[in-house]
Amino acid sequence: MTDEMRFLEDVRDVLRDQGNPLPADAVGRLIERVTAETATVVVVGEQKRGKSSLINALIERDALLPVETEIATSVHLAVQYRAQAGAVVFDDEHPGGREIGLAEIREFAALDPETQKPIRSGVRCVDVFLPSRLLREGLTLVDTPGVGGLVAGHTSITLATLARADILLFVVDASRAMTESELQFLTRAAERIPQVVFALTKIDLFKDSATVKQENQARIRAYAPRFASASWFSVSSRRRQDAIAAAAAGAAELARHRYTTSGFGQLEEALLATVAERAREVRREAVEQARILISGAITDVTNHLRAYQEDQSLVGDLERQRDRLKHVVWRAELERAHREEAVGLLDRMTARLNQVRQAMEELIGRGGPDLRTAIKTHLDTATQGLLIELEDDLVARLAAIAGRTTGGVMADVGDLPLGELVLPKVSHVPMVVTEPPPGLMGILSRTRKFADLGSMAVTVAAFLNPLVASIVGVAMLAFMERLGKHEQNRQLAQVDARRYLDRRLDVLNQQFGQFIKEAIIASENGLITHMEESLGQADSQLTELIRERGDAGRMTEQTLLGKRQEAEKRLAELNALRARGDSLADE
Repeated sequence: MTDEMRFLEDVRDVLRDQGNPLPADAVGRLIERVTAETATVVVVGEQKRGKSSLINALIERDALLPVETEIATSVHLAVQYRAQAGAVVFDDEHPGGREIGLAEIREFAALDPETQKPIRSGVRCVDVFLPSRLLREGLTLVDTPGVGGLVAGHTSITLATLARADILLFVVDASRAMTESELQFLTRAAERIPQVVFALTKIDLFKDSATVKQENQARIRAYAPRFASASWFSVSSRRRQDAIAAAAAGAAELARHRYTTSGFGQLEEALLATVAERAREVRREAVEQARILISGAITDVTNHLRAYQEDQSLVGDLERQRDRLKHVVWRAELERAHREEAVGLLDRMTARLNQVRQAMEELIGRGGPDLRTAIKTHLDTATQGLLIELEDDLVARLAAIAGRTTGGVMADVGDLPLGELVLPKVSHVPMVVTEPPPGLMGILSRTRKFADLGSMAVTVAAFLNPLVASIVGVAMLAFMERLGKHEQNRQLAQVDARRYLDRRLDVLNQQFGQFIKEAIIASENGLITHMEESLGQADSQLTELIRERGDAGRMTEQTLLGKRQEAEKRLAELNALRARGDSLADE
């Protein structure tokens, strides 16, 4: 157990023992998050570059994911650890998912080699569970449809997953240099994820792999300079599988040789380093949040101790604190920030829709049979990706507003009992979305990162993230219901492809705009209610302390002594925890 985990468990136990169940439960949720958090690696590459073979080698399975040369992955597959192997498919018939056998993955996740259409239609994603050594260390691998010639919808979902991932593993092979479509994808990916590593596969098949690698690096410097210093790993999935087979046959020396020459050792080390860094990051965030709860408890106990010490200045101090609470300014700033964010979100969504339009125009330009059906399929998938990105954008930015506003209040009013401000109250939304959506996005549901905020605002934003996520989730459910009804009522026949595209995108633009406005209004109202109730609770606490100070004057000396000793003991425990938290934060 790490020092951070021991600290968190001690904080939870002390807060609970001292009669603070809500903060104790909040720390309990922090512990659960630290325990469950994994590092997510999204694996991307052009079709037939060796993505699925690479993942099979990483998880030490010979043919779990489809790898035949004429077969390509058609949906996203999320591969994660579970003691019992299995898979769950999410499709139109089973939106909540249903169990399938590992042998059935190909049927639900691959393209038909002749028609180049999915073997099974309506499949959104497949979740795969394995007792793999690498996955057990805290890694989740996401296999994606190929980016070369990939429909805009699949590209949209793949790009959306990057916002919830820790690292992009981009796969190319040694047969040729990177294509323009691959480089274009990397340019767009650079907007969404800070870290990428490259895997050059099939080095056992092509002698000029070093030359191809150098050419690729030169192209990346030109097209995606942000990734110019990214690490490259030259690997052979075939040699890795040969090493696994040799080990199973008892040929330990041969297994070691093949593993070494496969190049997978260095790649696995890099991925596990990502797991370790993610774990450290989550532990640091949890410690910062726990420190805020400790500070709130110390303020409360200190005021009680002053009451039992019959501190003559306490009442005057508490009255001044109540006055500061009444005059703290926050509402106008909260409303202004939401208005500004609404404009920015609408602009970003319009830009995303224009990217989809451009891709669809290219599809129309290429022609082909039944273009309306093809566009509908691509747009349906693209809409899923846009929704994922929009939800992430909304939650991150609205939680940042909550963090700035609440953190600013805490800084303005100083040493006051404001613990309620950082504890989200689910009663502030009309219905509660407590469970993440099933399937790929449920697996990738994670704590958002908040940029350009002070340390206090970042910590408070993380606390209030569940409240904002619930508010956005409710707005999204309403959006999906409206969009579904619109789909049912729309007549698609006798409309040419371009007119159909224009109509679909106009509807999406209107519906997305309404969704953003509703989410913004709901967030603003929910946070206003949260702030008002929390500040009102703080005022009630101060009033109660004033009453308690008056009661202390009527207590016997023996009673006061007992209460002082109890408060001093509680304060000593909390101060010891604060010192431990400060020490961990300084490391």
